[in-house]
Amino acid sequence: MPPKKSDVKKGEVACLTRAREGSLSGEVAGGDKKKARNKRHKSLQNARKKEVQDAFKCLVEFIATVVPRNPHDGTTGDDLDKICRMQFGDRFKGVFAADTHPKDMSEGFFIINTDPFAMPGTHWTAVAGVPPDVCFYDSFDRKSTTLFPEVVLPVTGNNTTVRQRIKESNCGERCVAFLTCVAEFGIPACKRYL
Repeated sequence: MPPKKSDVKKGEVACLTRAREGSLSGEVAGGDKKKARNKRHKSLQNARKKEVQDAFKCLVEFIATVVPRNPHDGTTGDDLDKICRMQFGDRFKGVFAADTHPKDMSEGFFIINTDPFAMPGTHWTAVAGVPPDVCFYDSFDRKSTTLFPEVVLPVTGNNTTVRQRIKESNCGERCVAFLTCVAEFGIPACKRYL
């Protein structure tokens, strides 16, 4: 049975709320004002990092519960398309094969498979365009130019951490979680912490 939009929204809100509550930090007390300010700034950065990363992890787990899939096969393009259209509305531009995505991805959310249309599909990646930034996401932390050498993506950032083990098949869920984090926290925070 396909997920309901209200269930997806409730799950998203629960993950984001839990991440926010877990990242709250106390005030920095006493000492040199400059040191205290620097310590407070670092503390806030660490709290933001924890918030974004906790939200991402929770979202991956939640999305896995609402997207029907065979654990060995991963998610289908249709499954990803349905959940992303519910989640992002008109911001979501579609699910594409490596050889069928739009030339202009400077605005909107996209999920792209690394295989061409004629192939069964190997791995999902995502592109988030929120002008003036465009960010490419691959859960194995490969660059867009490595995966799609024939395409010039106007990418101003790349994720910086390998987030998926080679034997895992949840790249689709990770792409949806990444796009949700971009919608909630913005591209700069996601480039920095995911």
